[in-house]
Amino acid sequence: MRKFLLLFPLLLLVLPCSAQLCIVDTAQPNDTFAYMGTEVRALTIIREAVNLSAEMKTVPLPGDPDHQQAMVNYYVGMQSIDEHYACAARLLGHYKPSTNQDIQNSVDTLLTAIEATKTINATLRGMVEHLNKPPAEVEPHADDASKALADIKSTQHVVFKMMLGGVKESTFSIVRGEGMDTDWKPTAFTITRSQHDTLLTAVRDLAAGKTAHANYVDLCAEILLETLNEPLPLTGEVATKR
Repeated sequence: MRKFLLLFPLLLLVLPCSAQLCIVDTAQPNDTFAYMGTEVRALTIIREAVNLSAEMKTVPLPGDPDHQQAMVNYYVGMQSIDEHYACAARLLGHYKPSTNQDIQNSVDTLLTAIEATKTINATLRGMVEHLNKPPAEVEPHADDASKALADIKSTQHVVFKMMLGGVKESTFSIVRGEGMDTDWKPTAFTITRSQHDTLLTAVRDLAAGKTAHANYVDLCAEILLETLNEPLPLTGEVATKR
């Protein structure tokens, strides 16, 4: 009990990390500029979660010198990761009622990817708990564990593609184009220069946040940068000014 009380302040320090950025927008769900800004904020928080996961290089095992402390550290870390994904989902969820098809498609895809990631983390947590049960309570299920890990790897690949797809879909909300499918070409931004520059600054910051733990958020930032750097006219301007 005394050990838990000593660790309680640590829990309080970990949880507010994502909460500081978790203030939900008051903008209208169809506001494409606001949605793009929120998406960048959500991606920043997701990257923090991915980095936290990458830093948890090992899991506690029964033979660890301080097994109880290792389990507490593991649960604190996993709780922080869960909080980050929950925050990102709350931010994006504000735009779920949008009637803008591009926003709607993007939100649905990103939220589905986040939910799948949370399910993966819950499965991994369950496997760790199973490994750390007293020997008398553990039933060997090596085949089940191998299958679960294979399923997780497959799902992670799907999540990777969904996150990239959701971000790509969002870019169509700020760009007008012509043509169909493979013949589609962007012709102009649907945002003002001020809005464009604000988004570009935010995305550059996202790209600059790349760490040693390379992940799909880095590619998401590249997709957004590529779109915002297109030499297209902005709302209220003509093509010759770009």
